[in-house]
Amino acid sequence: MDYKVKGLNNEEQQKQEFDEIDEELAYLINMHEIIMDVDPLNAPPVSVLESWKHKYKNIYISRVVDPNTYFIWRTIRRGEFKKLNSDNCFENPTSGYEILVETCLLYPTPTQQWRLTSPAGIIESLGKQISYQSGFVSDAELINLIRVV
Repeated sequence: MDYKVKGLNNEEQQKQEFDEIDEELAYLINMHEIIMDVDPLNAPPVSVLESWKHKYKNIYISRVVDPNTYFIWRTIRRGEFKKLNSDNCFENPTSGYEILVETCLLYPTPTQQWRLTSPAGIIESLGKQISYQSGFVSDAELINLIRVV
């Protein structure tokens, strides 16, 4: 079934779709170049970034403190969260952040060696970023997001 955006003919709609694809690819290429600048041997190729984007819908790039250390991650989905939280492990924020990072960090791979050699606050800080983007925001922020229409 073909769906058309009202007011656009088929050619204009195809151009709009191509522009969106080009914009997404440009974002992934930019992400790849950022990582290549600081970690040329381990940077995930654009094809891997594309597969992550396709699999998880959104992927994020962030830093914590070091301007030359980047992280690529995804959010946690509700089903994953419920499964991982079956023994209430998220009640302890430290272990909750550890689980979020182990589950959602795509680059660098969160190996045991990486966890042991990273600065002490990296996992908690990344966990907070992942948690926030996954929808775990403060009550005050939730209230501020209410709008009357």
